[in-house]
Amino acid sequence: MISPSNRAAAVESKIQLYLEFGAREVWVFYPNLRSIVVRFPGGSRVIRNGDNLETSLLLGFSLKISEIFV
Repeated sequence: MISPSNRAAAVESKIQLYLEFGAREVWVFYPNLRSIVVRFPGGSRVIRNGDNLETSLLLGFSLKISEIFV
């Protein structure tokens, strides 16, 4: 989760490390924006309030963003 003390460069560095070491997805939560950025090798997508968070890594998983950011 991104907090006010997190610097963009530090977060990006961590994401790159996770992906380099085999993570297939990295979810970055932005509470102030009520959104989630899903990063994966070769791309990313933004899930916004009103959308559902879904992933092919967890068959059948679906969660409304509005349920996360209450």
